[in-house]
Amino acid sequence: MYKKFYWFLKYYKNKLILAITFLLLSDLVGLIPPYITGKLTDRVLNNSIELKPFLIILLIDVLVIGIKYFFAMGWCYYTFRASNEIDYVTRNRLMDKYLNESMKYFQTFKTGELMNRATGDVNSLSDLMGFGTLTFFDSTVFPLFIIIIMMVVVDVRLTLVSIIPLPILAFLCLKIGKKIHEKYSIVQSTFDKLNNSVLEDVEGIRIIRVFGIKDARYFSFQNRSKMLVQKNMDVVKYRAMMAPFQRIIPAITFVIAIGYGTFLISKNQISVGQLVSFTYYLNMLIWPMYALGNFINVYQQADASMDRIDNILDYEDDLDLNEDYKEIDDIDSIKFENYSFKYPYSKEFALKDISFEFKKNMRVAIVGKTGSGKSTILKQLLFLYPRQDEFEINGKYTNLLNLKSARDNMAYVSQKSMIFSDTIKNNIKLSKIEASDEEVVKVSKSADIYKDIVNFPDEFDTLCGENGLSLSGGQKQRISLARALLKDSNLVVLDDCLSALDTQTEKNILRELKKLKKTVILSTHRLNQIDDFDLIIVMKDGQISEMGTHSELMENRQWYYNQYNIQLVRGRYEE
Repeated sequence: MYKKFYWFLKYYKNKLILAITFLLLSDLVGLIPPYITGKLTDRVLNNSIELKPFLIILLIDVLVIGIKYFFAMGWCYYTFRASNEIDYVTRNRLMDKYLNESMKYFQTFKTGELMNRATGDVNSLSDLMGFGTLTFFDSTVFPLFIIIIMMVVVDVRLTLVSIIPLPILAFLCLKIGKKIHEKYSIVQSTFDKLNNSVLEDVEGIRIIRVFGIKDARYFSFQNRSKMLVQKNMDVVKYRAMMAPFQRIIPAITFVIAIGYGTFLISKNQISVGQLVSFTYYLNMLIWPMYALGNFINVYQQADASMDRIDNILDYEDDLDLNEDYKEIDDIDSIKFENYSFKYPYSKEFALKDISFEFKKNMRVAIVGKTGSGKSTILKQLLFLYPRQDEFEINGKYTNLLNLKSARDNMAYVSQKSMIFSDTIKNNIKLSKIEASDEEVVKVSKSADIYKDIVNFPDEFDTLCGENGLSLSGGQKQRISLARALLKDSNLVVLDDCLSALDTQTEKNILRELKKLKKTVILSTHRLNQIDDFDLIIVMKDGQISEMGTHSELMENRQWYYNQYNIQLVRGRYEE
C-alpha cells in the first residue's frame, strides 16, 4: 500500500520508528486500566475491599494513565517532526525539478498547476505520513492486542460475537475510500484550473482594467469556482456515506456486547467486573474503527496527490546537458550548419536549415519581423529546449560537450525583464552572489542605470517591489543587463532587451558593450544602432534571408536596406 511513497519514507524512517514505538507503548499501557477497573468493580460489589487498598489501586490506575499519556506525547512529537520533514523533502524535490527543466516542461504544466502540486498535494502527503501513518498502525495493529486481551481476560464467546460487525465496517470504508480517491483527483485537477485562472488575472490586472473586462473575468472565475464546489461536493457525498456506518455499526456492536454480556452474567459465566472491563476494551476497539475510516479517507487523498506529484517528478523532456562530458572553459566560436528546430506541440518548424558562424569578441545582430525566428535562435544557444539538432561550440558538436559549462559561460537578458521582490543590489547580484559593491557599481554604469539608482532614496538598497513594480520598463531592462554583465561571461545574449530605452541610452549601452570586448548576440528591431556590428543576420519565416555587414546588406537593397531607410527617416522626424 505504501510502495509508491517509499522514496521519501527513507528520509524520516528513524522518526517514524520512534513515533510508532511510542504509539504502541502508549496503547499497550492503555490496556492495563480496564483490567484494574474490572477487578476493582468486582471487589466493590462483593464488599471485599477496604478503603486503603481501594485508594492504592486507584492511584496505580491514575499512574498508568499518566504513563500512557507520556508515551502519547512522544509519538505526537515525532509525528510532527516527520510530517514537517515530508513537507521539506517533497517541496525541495519539486522545486529542484522546476528549476532544472526546459521550457517545454513549463508548456506542459501551467504555473497554477505546479503551485498546487507544491502546496495542496504536499499537504495531503504530509497528513498521511504524519498522523495518517500512526492512525494506520493504531487501527490495525492495536485492535489485535485488544481482541486477544478481551479473549483472555473476559470470554472468547463474548469477544467473537461482539466483533462480528467490525469487519463489515472495514469493508465498507475500503469500498467508499476508492470512490473518494477517484473524486479527489478530479477536485485537484479542477483546483489547478481555478489556480491558473487567478494567476492569469493577477498578472494581467492592468489589461483587465484598461479594457474594462473585469465583469467578464469575474464571471469566468465564478464558473470555475462553482465547478470546484460541485466537484468537492462529490467527495463530501462519499464522506457523508462513510460517517453513518462509522457510528451505526459500533453502536450495534455495543448492543450485542451488553445484551450477550448480561445474558452470560445471568448464567454466572462472567462477572459484572468482567463485563465492565469488556465494555472498556470494546470502547477502545471502537475508536480504531473510527480511525480506520479517517485513515482511508486521508490515504485516498494522499494517494491521488502522490500520483499527481509523481506525474511532475517522472516527467522527462529529454533536456540533456551532458554534464559528464568535456567541460568548456571559454567559448571561442559557435557554428550552426543546416540547423532546424520546431517547438513542442507545434507542427511547423521555427528554424529551417539555418547556417552561420561567429567567433569570440564578435558582435552579431539578428533582425527581422516579429515571429521570424530571432528569439528562437537565442533559445537554442541557451539550451532552453530539448535539442532536435546539433550545432558546434569550439569546433565540437553539442552532443559531445558539457552544455552546463557552456551555459555557465553565457549571460542572458530576455525580452521580459525578470525583477525579483528584493533590493536593486540583490537583483543585480543574482548572477554573482559574492560580487563586491564596487563590481555592482561598475556594471550598473556599463548598463547606464547608475545615474537612476543614485537618485533613489535608498540607492542600491531600494526595494524593487513585486516584479519590479516600483521601476519603469527601461530601468528593469538596464538592471537585468547589469546582472548579465556582472556574470563576467565572454558571451552576452540580448533578446530584444533594449526596446524600452530611448535611442541615446541604447547607443550608450552598445558603446559600453563594445568597450568590454565581449561576444555579443543581439536580437533587435532597431537597425540604426547596429551599423557597426561585425555580422547582421536577417531572419524571415524561420530562415536566413540575408547575412553580412551593414554595408554589404545596404548594397543588396533588400529587406534590410528598405527597413533601415524607413527607420532612419522616422528617427529624423522624431528628432
